[in-house]
Amino acid sequence: MKKFKLLIITIALAVVLAGCSSAEGIYSDKGQVFRKVIPQDMASLDTAMVTDTVSFDIFNQVYEGLYSLNDKDEAIPGVAKELPKESNGGKTLTIKLRKDAKWSNGDKVTAHDFVYSWQRALKPDTAAEYAYIMYDIKNAEEVNLGKKDVDELGVKAVDDYTLKVELTKPIPYINELFAFGIFMPQNEKAVKKYGEQYGTTAEKSVYNGPFKVKNWKVEDKIELEKNNDYWDNKKVHLDRVNYKVLKDQQAGSALYDTGSVDDTSITADQVEKYEDEEGLQKRLKASTFYMKMNQQTVPAFKNKDMRLAIAKSINK
Repeated sequence: MKKFKLLIITIALAVVLAGCSSAEGIYSDKGQVFRKVIPQDMASLDTAMVTDTVSFDIFNQVYEGLYSLNDKDEAIPGVAKELPKESNGGKTLTIKLRKDAKWSNGDKVTAHDFVYSWQRALKPDTAAEYAYIMYDIKNAEEVNLGKKDVDELGVKAVDDYTLKVELTKPIPYINELFAFGIFMPQNEKAVKKYGEQYGTTAEKSVYNGPFKVKNWKVEDKIELEKNNDYWDNKKVHLDRVNYKVLKDQQAGSALYDTGSVDDTSITADQVEKYEDEEGLQKRLKASTFYMKMNQQTVPAFKNKDMRLAIAKSINK
């Protein structure tokens, strides 16, 4: 009996020690790691196929577009090495790309990656919900509606490291818009290799940003690791970024209280609890919510008065 008890204790200790030795776990603070609670999982790693904030936040860590935004929401060079040279009254932009940007599969990031990505996002078959955001590019709307061929889109690779963009009109915020997720480049080789599975797992995408996705367990966690092939990796001081998916914001604050995570959102009724803490950060956010009524399949929605009644019934 004593031997049996000793065996049980030994097994129990082994289990505890195994748990404690998981130094690289989602809540581990070993090394330079940032641990963040997010309210939902990302939808995909395909930049053409998402519309949610969580996905775009992670895209900003693992991908890089022509430009990124600084702390004042101003465009600063990313893959582009400088701001565009304007001609044709501001409707033509010539953008020079840096030659040291690389994908995590070893490929160079070139102007062709942007052309391919933008054309793919606008193809009707892709069905990208945010394709309309690209409509300031010449012929973008017509391409998206299937009225013009994708080759007529106003974006061309002059050479491997020069991108020429034709706009429908001068856009004063176009450089900031180019930092948005749907304008990020895509590696054609990877997209074609994985087909419909592209962007569905960490392994079925390639990355050109400061981090790579190391592990993505759906509805549970997303783990990023530093991308040593990133052109500006010397300025990346974190080794890892760990995201924990928790729909319960109170659970997130409990993890924060125990030092298990570094960042979490809280609900309005929790603000008072943390009011005097240095870690409480407040910021204003602008959001737009809308309803789309399917007039194709719901006959009642073809009635203008019905749509107006629904619109008036909502407290805006």
